[in-house]
Amino acid sequence: MKSDNIVKRLEKEGYKITFKKWGYWNNIPHVQLDGFDFAIAETVWSDGWQSCRVDFIYNHVQEALHIAKNNNPILLKKIEAGWDYGIYLILSMEDYYRYKRKKYPFNEYWDIINKLEKELE
Repeated sequence: MKSDNIVKRLEKEGYKITFKKWGYWNNIPHVQLDGFDFAIAETVWSDGWQSCRVDFIYNHVQEALHIAKNNNPILLKKIEAGWDYGIYLILSMEDYYRYKRKKYPFNEYWDIINKLEKELE
C-alpha cells in the first residue's frame, strides 16, 4: 500500500503522524507513540545503491506498531535505569522486518523481553 494511504488509514485509527528526517531521508512518516516515534520506513539496497522504502503491506505496519507499543515501553524503562537495551527497540519497519526474520539482535528478542518483564514485576 502506498505511504499516503497508510498514513490516512493510521490517522483515521487515531494515530498521530509527523513527517521528519530518518537516516538520510526527509519527510518520512513517523507514528508518535508513548515515549518514542516509529518510522514507517526501511532501508533498501539494490546494485550498490541505498534507498528508502515507505510503501508496505498495511497489516505489516499494524503488526509492527502493535509489537512496538507492547514491548518498547519495557525496554525504555530498563534504558532509563541505565541498562543498554537500545538495540532491541523496534523503531521502524526495518527493525520490524529484522525481528520477523530473527536477525541479530532480534534472534534472542523474546528471551530478553520475557526476562525484563519478570524483572519489572
